Order: sequence, then structure tokens, then C-alpha cells
Amino acid sequence: MAKPSASTPSAETDQIERFEHSLNELEQLVGRMEDGELSLDESLQSFERGVALYRDCESALKQARLRVSKLLDPEDPDSAEALEPEAP
Repeated sequence: MAKPSASTPSAETDQIERFEHSLNELEQLVGRMEDGELSLDESLQSFERGVALYRDCESALKQARLRVSKLLDPEDPDSAEALEPEAP
């Protein structure tokens, strides 16, 4: 059975859920580290996990920016200009 492409609604939903899960875990991890009650080894392991979670989130955000660029100018996504918020 073929694997769904990244543009299918299910794949997009999975990506969003992974991003939200990673961000939530990262926030919890930072909170535990800020409490200052972890040992040095636990702190290093938490830091390593945090870097991995950060990279996952960063990758998901890059994919989202690419999707927005393609929506703004499907013919030439690299030249798409960012949307500016409207003044109130």
C-alpha cells in the first residue's frame, strides 16, 4: 500500500499533531529544567532531548512556510511576498 504524500489532509494533520506534541513536550522540559532540581546528567539528557524537539518544531515550521509560499504564488513560490497584517 502506498504511503500518503505530504500534501494529503491526513499527513498534514499528523504533521500538525507532531508539531504540537513536540512543542508541548519542549515547554514541559524547559519548565523542569528551570526548576533547577535535575541532576547534571538529567539536565544534559533533557538538553539533548530539547535540541531534538526544537529541530522537529523548526522543520515543521519550515514546511508550513513553504506551503504558504506555494499558496501565495504557486508558479514561483520563491518570489512570493509575505502577507502584511492590515492596519486597524
